Amino acid sequence: MSIMLVALVVSFPMLATPYASAASSAEYVVNPEFAEGTLGWRTNSPNENLSVLDGNIAQLSTHERGHAVLNDQRNTIVDVSGRAHYTVAARLRTTTPNVAGAVRVREVAGREVRVSQTPFTLRDTAWRTVTLKVTTEFAGSHLDLNVVAWNLDPEKNLQIDSVSLRESPAASLPNDDGSVAVNCTHPPPTGTIYGSSISTRGQTLEQALQRTDETFGPVEVIRHFRPGLPLSWDSYNMKLMVDRTLITSFKVHPSEILSGQLDSFFLDWFAAAPTNQTIYWSYFHEPEDNISRGEFTSSDYRAAWAHLARLERQACKSNLHATLILTEWTMRPTSNRDYRIYDAGPDNVKVLAFDPYNGASDPTRDYYKSAEDLLGNIVRQVEADGRPWGIAELGSHQIPSDSDGSGRAKWLSSVADYAEKHEALFLAYYHSVDGSDFRLLEPKANAVWRDLVAK
Repeated sequence: MSIMLVALVVSFPMLATPYASAASSAEYVVNPEFAEGTLGWRTNSPNENLSVLDGNIAQLSTHERGHAVLNDQRNTIVDVSGRAHYTVAARLRTTTPNVAGAVRVREVAGREVRVSQTPFTLRDTAWRTVTLKVTTEFAGSHLDLNVVAWNLDPEKNLQIDSVSLRESPAASLPNDDGSVAVNCTHPPPTGTIYGSSISTRGQTLEQALQRTDETFGPVEVIRHFRPGLPLSWDSYNMKLMVDRTLITSFKVHPSEILSGQLDSFFLDWFAAAPTNQTIYWSYFHEPEDNISRGEFTSSDYRAAWAHLARLERQACKSNLHATLILTEWTMRPTSNRDYRIYDAGPDNVKVLAFDPYNGASDPTRDYYKSAEDLLGNIVRQVEADGRPWGIAELGSHQIPSDSDGSGRAKWLSSVADYAEKHEALFLAYYHSVDGSDFRLLEPKANAVWRDLVAK
């Protein structure tokens, strides 16, 4: 007679801002970012609804109060070889606060079932990352992956942006002294290159890249932002950008970095980064206002930067360049700021970058700020600093008196000339309607940027 053994292992929740898994091991989940709709996913009962919203966001809801389960249609791993270690992660939120649930893995071997889970409670509408460490016990077992919303009311929902399950490779932590392996760091390529930010508002990343190339010609430099942890290097979206210079940033609260709970994640992410692509990676770009609002301190921000830089050095990849991205306003004397309070120093930050805009906070402005006025404060301070620099976001709306766009075309040319003269590494134009309409749609300005991209 068989005996059914049920073991429940509860891991402490590890919550963060929005996430997609990154690791050097293979991704086991089918359709982890819902780029193919509900392919590979199901629910457990007719009472549950599963849909995929714009932006490849999966949503669970119910007809009547009850559990709602995002379930892998086919068990994610069907033949565990024996004792193994896995990391599971899901990026979650709700638009209807106070939703509880768990990220769960059921290890099934015949009648024996072992459940591991990390519970969560979403008390607001912010994205969170929930992670789970799983160690298997039974040879030949199956791993059933679920994201569960407990006792979900019909008027509530649980939204999921990505789900990941990977083997957890052994990873050693860096030395406390942050020592750097020989020949692991090299300066970035010289010369000024031009590109564009990528906006996925109302479109997929693939569509955004296609439209950007159609607008400016093949774009060498892409500015990509994740509001939580970075995408996996072998994810579908990251592979779309593999042939381009990448300026990529992510935002995670410094307390999560400094706690060490994400060390394995970032060790894997840096280790898995491609070696044939110039990558400017940035932690929590434009932190100034967050610090001013008291969300965290500048000392914690610098410490988090230093912590990540130590993890990056373990990967020993000369194409990775730690890049601090600040606002242009910070470099102005009238801001009463000193960029060095955000800077973890040249041992940890290799490139300084900035986001200068003409009238970002003044959409009615009817003039184009001169290149010297826009970039002069930056140039003077970075030249004294000695580290290379770039422009991660450049933007201006078309001012009302510039009816044919010729003024913006001249402005773009002058800014580019000034930046090149002072050896900027890159300029990425912010071709977006976020905050204002910065798009370069008028033929004259568009032609200038196309020519710069093609240089």
